[in-house]
Formats: sequence, C-alpha cells, structure tokens
Amino acid sequence: MISLHIDNKPNEEMGKKGTVEEVVNLIGSTNNIFMFIFMDGCGPCNAMKPEWVKIKSKLTDKYPNRDDVVIISMNMLFLNELES
Repeated sequence: MISLHIDNKPNEEMGKKGTVEEVVNLIGSTNNIFMFIFMDGCGPCNAMKPEWVKIKSKLTDKYPNRDDVVIISMNMLFLNELES
C-alpha cells in the first residue's frame, strides 16, 4: 500500500511526505485511492485526523503488499497544484 502526506509540515503518522506530482501520477494509475483533504485550523478536519490515522492503519494491515491501494492526506493549499 502507498501512503502519502502532502503538507508543509511532515507527519509520519499521516503518511510519508509526498509531492503533488506523485499524487497526479498515482491518480492516473489506480482506482483504489482514499484521499483526505484538510485545512489547517478547521475543527472538523482536526477531529477527522485521528480517525484518518485509524483508517490508514486498517488499510495498511489489510493490503500490506498492494501498490494499487493508495491513501493520501493533503492540505487543501496544494489543491491548485493538483489541477495543473
């Protein structure tokens, strides 16, 4: 399973620090993508982060050797780069 975290602040719990370019390439290569888009300072987003870590953990346990399962957490500040 591939796990990426796209943000200015690294957070290993959320995933390995990745790039928007990696996300674009992964979106084009598989249909098995779970994506959490968050905003700093957003109450509901902050409440979801611990749950997202649980989801990531469950998927990692269930699909440890599958490169076609991707989980991404991305700060909304990077969304405009995703459209390019």
